Amino acid sequence: MRSDLQASLFEWGVDPVPPGTQDPVGMSSGLQQGEPTASELPKSESPAQGPIGESVACDVIEDCEWVSFLRNHGRVPLLGDPKKPWEYRGWLMYYRLLLEEHCDIPKRWDYWYRTMAAGHLLDEPIPQVLFGGIGERSEGYKLIDQWIRLVDSFGEGRSSPMDVLLDWLLWGFGLAAVPPQIPPRLNEELYRAVNIGPLLLKPYDYFGEWIALQKGKWNPHAFYPTPHEVVELMTAINFSGMQERVTRSEKVSDPCMGTGRMLLHASNHSLRLYGMDIDGQVVRAAKVNGALYAPWLVKPFPESFFDIHNHS
Repeated sequence: MRSDLQASLFEWGVDPVPPGTQDPVGMSSGLQQGEPTASELPKSESPAQGPIGESVACDVIEDCEWVSFLRNHGRVPLLGDPKKPWEYRGWLMYYRLLLEEHCDIPKRWDYWYRTMAAGHLLDEPIPQVLFGGIGERSEGYKLIDQWIRLVDSFGEGRSSPMDVLLDWLLWGFGLAAVPPQIPPRLNEELYRAVNIGPLLLKPYDYFGEWIALQKGKWNPHAFYPTPHEVVELMTAINFSGMQERVTRSEKVSDPCMGTGRMLLHASNHSLRLYGMDIDGQVVRAAKVNGALYAPWLVKPFPESFFDIHNHS
């Protein structure tokens, strides 16, 4: 199912919607040994300031090159291949999906895939994600700081290191139309270094935390992310007393979403998430957060899925 799921991320279109390996735990995107072959797999851009949940949903293309390579060669692309792994749009989704085999990582992309395959909302609850933690003292935060320092060491002065990292991740998740324009050596170093496993095991808005701590006195767009504990309380109050069968179809819109914390917490209740922000960097971070934790934030379900006459 994994290869079918990844292919579906590129092959399925959605209705336009209005704006508002061996050890999966230690899986690094650059792991080259112990990769499963195709026979081992189960069979089965819009402007940065644009609203999430609208045109960012997905670009419909005929095929996913990564999946085509996997099926044709019986393995994933490797460093020794003429076309490097990071040159494939959406290559990182393979590893994101693989990590859902870990018992402590909610199977949210699997839930998204099975919902799309069914053509309607499933008669089962949304897999829950518990957000929170220790922020800048956590392993996840330290990893992101290491990746930022790696980018900065290459002196890509045209953009901030965080912008470069976010663009690299968005391409890897298939959420950018073009690859980041960075040196091949930096591409390879990031490919070897980036490990999203710890981010999934301890869900948290690590990118928002890092950006907020770096703002200092220069914060022109007033980005002050609300603590996860407060966001969880606000979300619980808003959905209090409502049955999940009802909340799944409720629209949640955040016009000043920042890196998407409110929408991440709301994703435990609703499958219709929308947001926007004036700051292009935090919008890109919100998209990465969606790919990590809330698939329907970046790949919305068709509006027809929420037709109350068909699914009451």
